[in-house]
Amino acid sequence: MSAAARVAVDLAVRVYDRGPEPEWHKDRRSFGPWWPYEAELVDYPAVREPGMTPWEAVHRLVSVHRVLLERRWSA
Repeated sequence: MSAAARVAVDLAVRVYDRGPEPEWHKDRRSFGPWWPYEAELVDYPAVREPGMTPWEAVHRLVSVHRVLLERRWSA
C-alpha cells in the first residue's frame, strides 16, 4: 500500500473499572464470570464490551464490532 492510499483514523476508547463483583452476581448457576473491565467508544457509548483485563475489553470491542467500525471509518 502506498503512502498516498493510507487514511488516518482516530478511534477513542474509554475503559472503565467495574469494581468488585456485586453480591447479586455471585450465583454462578445464573451468571457467568464477573468481568471487571468494560470498554466503550467515546462518541458511541452504545457499543461496549466487557473483559477480564483492560486489553481484553478493548480487543473484544474492536473485534466484535468490526463491521460497525469499518462502516464508520470508510468514506
